[in-house]
Amino acid sequence: MTTRTEAVVVALQTVPEHDSLLAVATSGKQIPFPVQRAFLVRADEDAVKRGEHAHRRLHQFMICVSGEVEVTTDDGVQRRSHVLDSIAHGLHVPPGIWAEQCYRRKGTVLLVLCDAPYQESDYIRDYDEFLRLRRGG
Repeated sequence: MTTRTEAVVVALQTVPEHDSLLAVATSGKQIPFPVQRAFLVRADEDAVKRGEHAHRRLHQFMICVSGEVEVTTDDGVQRRSHVLDSIAHGLHVPPGIWAEQCYRRKGTVLLVLCDAPYQESDYIRDYDEFLRLRRGG
């Protein structure tokens, strides 16, 4: 398993055809962990905000299936913005990174692949607690 300490955009394997694009994401290659859970989020309005949390142990890999989502990641020191608007790229968000998603268009769909089943105790939902943990407190 990867030990990345920041979120990184990953190019997926793509196969263009005259009228379509096939994008492939394989566990252990483009997705740097074995997938245990997947979920989809659809925005029913413009500018829907979601996320606003970090994980203690969970890895996530995000692919925008349709529309456009801006993912802001925060390592406790620096905030970065990643725009996902193509099935050709995914964003790996490792544990210990705060992530917020802004769905820019109505109907945007985000696919999230995770390395473990849902566990509420893994979530850090308070930003001040996140900063304390990042700084070793």
